[in-house]
Amino acid sequence: MDLSEPELLELFDAVCEVRGNQELLEYWVRCLALNTGDDRISDLIFWPEQYFGAGYDGRELNPAEMLEVVLSKRRAEGTQ
Repeated sequence: MDLSEPELLELFDAVCEVRGNQELLEYWVRCLALNTGDDRISDLIFWPEQYFGAGYDGRELNPAEMLEVVLSKRRAEGTQ
């Protein structure tokens, strides 16, 4: 799968707004993980303190900010 940024944002929105049942939400999270290359995407969405560790500032990220976090991480890993 190769989803566009708008499609990824739509998935983040759907998960954050709990638009589906448990199975659908799990599927969407798996799609996000596969398309972003971030296998810790569920931590980012549901447990940001675990995702960021000591660097977590306590604020809740909106879906657009979450997308930017994973895209920035992917860009940074691509330059290494």
